Amino acid sequence: MGCAAGGSYATTHSDDASKLVVVILISLSMCVFMFSTCALGGFIAGDFPDMNVKTLLEAALLHLTGGILLPIAMLPIIFLASLSKGYLLPITATLLYLVPVVIAPSYLMGIHPLASVMGIYSHISSAATEMVVSWIGGSLITIRPIVCIYSLLLISTVFTILSIIVLKKQNY
Repeated sequence: MGCAAGGSYATTHSDDASKLVVVILISLSMCVFMFSTCALGGFIAGDFPDMNVKTLLEAALLHLTGGILLPIAMLPIIFLASLSKGYLLPITATLLYLVPVVIAPSYLMGIHPLASVMGIYSHISSAATEMVVSWIGGSLITIRPIVCIYSLLLISTVFTILSIIVLKKQNY
């Protein structure tokens, strides 16, 4: 049984899943580029007392973590984009998706994917903890990162499956 484009079911299914992999690879590439540019700029500018191997390794880990987790956290929006033929629904959904995290991030850690990314991010280094604590208004981060990881995995799995189903139906 082939699809309208002439490919087989297995090829179409793997093509749909590969779109997600491409999004994650692009995100990782952008994060590596940003890290490299920031580190190079720090070396060129010089005289940064906290520029050392430990700081650079922590920054690299934070950039890589963001490069992997952020596209995964955005899978519900990717799902909505796969439903839409235009740009209005995905753009509106993205804005509505971000609002709760901006308003009440500490309450949504472990529930909302983007807030869960912050819950994971805050446990990577002391600098990341300070950044997240300042972002959430000085609140204490009480959630365990494993809860955020499970939440992120559950939501990403559900929306990946839904996206593949929708994209498969559109290919026929």
